[in-house]
Amino acid sequence: ACSVISILGVYTAGKDDEGYKKAFTFTIISLVGAVVGACLGFIPVVGTILASLISIACTILDLIVTYYVITTSANILRGIGANEIADKGMNVWKMVMFCTIAGVIISLLALIPIVNIIAGVLAIVVAIVELIANILYLMFLFKSYKALGA
Repeated sequence: ACSVISILGVYTAGKDDEGYKKAFTFTIISLVGAVVGACLGFIPVVGTILASLISIACTILDLIVTYYVITTSANILRGIGANEIADKGMNVWKMVMFCTIAGVIISLLALIPIVNIIAGVLAIVVAIVELIANILYLMFLFKSYKALGA
């Protein structure tokens, strides 16, 4: 359900700005990748490895979507003089980017025996920071919505 709302949101916003159109395109590619990855996950060994790689690629695609949504919104907000909200959005982008990159690295480290124990602990820390980042992202979207008078 959340994916449908996300797709609908960036599709609708895409009518207003090219950045949102790009976000929509990457959202669709990520969705297709997730479906393909889920199907490959049922094939022993090779399928599982491919599914993991596709999952990482989808995570990166989702990061790109977030980048386009935040930067496009921030640019529009700056255009109406809402610089404080735009700046907060860019800070949220940095948090999301950090969490995503850290998550991908931790996912790769989790494949290495013994190191996977440390990766598990780090994954918990990153998950907490990511939760905070996602809450701040939703707050940014809400404040943007209010500032734009939508």
